[in-house]
Amino acid sequence: MILVRGKQFSVASYHQEISPQHAQSELAAGLVLEVQLDFQDWLAGERVNAEAFLDPGADYTLISRRWASQQAHLAGAPQLAPSCDPEGRVLEGINISVGGWRAPLGDPERDVWLFDQEYGAEDAGSLPGYEDLLLGRDFISQHGLLVVIDGEGQSFSLLAPIDEENRGKRNAVLSSL
Repeated sequence: MILVRGKQFSVASYHQEISPQHAQSELAAGLVLEVQLDFQDWLAGERVNAEAFLDPGADYTLISRRWASQQAHLAGAPQLAPSCDPEGRVLEGINISVGGWRAPLGDPERDVWLFDQEYGAEDAGSLPGYEDLLLGRDFISQHGLLVVIDGEGQSFSLLAPIDEENRGKRNAVLSSL
């Protein structure tokens, strides 16, 4: 199933809001896509929109504590974030929806983390960027996704090989490379 087809590189709306000058720079745009998340318990399981950065270079999937607090405020929820352990590991089930496809986010071998965002910080305890969610290599491998990045066209595509037809598309792309 093609989840994203030829989506132009872009920046998150929060990036435009907090740092409009930087958001307009040529290098600011990247693999940003709109997704929906629903949590097992938090926010009564309602689906909420998020802007995600697809980062094949990141080890783990990270959720912004800023985004979580905003969603809790909008929903009038007393709990400001999903249930986490003291280190920030999310303890409840999460599903992600992208382009009509819905799948689990994380599993017993792939933790999802809640992180603070500190702009310009390079430490391991801070979520880089301005997106609500960073989808790392763990997410890509969990679902066997094919990510195609077109640097010249400044776009990307994302395919989930969920059936024989889509596995054929995946194999055709890979064999043509």
